Amino acid sequence: MEALGAQRTALARGLRVPQDVALAEFGEIEDGRCSTPTLTTVSPGKGETVRVAVEMLERQIHGPRYGGGRADLREVTARHELLVRESTAGR
Repeated sequence: MEALGAQRTALARGLRVPQDVALAEFGEIEDGRCSTPTLTTVSPGKGETVRVAVEMLERQIHGPRYGGGRADLREVTARHELLVRESTAGR
């Protein structure tokens, strides 16, 4: 939503998107696809993030039986996708 606010502010100040300023968002909000110009976004791979979070929660709840326990700490890197749209690429 911040990118939409930045877009509105840029336009109110006479700046053109993307000719004068390029904008991108993180999280792929629905409104970003419907704005003019459409917003470039980083799609965070929500499905994978949720799956890994549930697996880690199950390990904490059920302990060693699920291969974990309260001390089961690890770093997880989720895939992201850059979706280039009009707010950075032009028309």
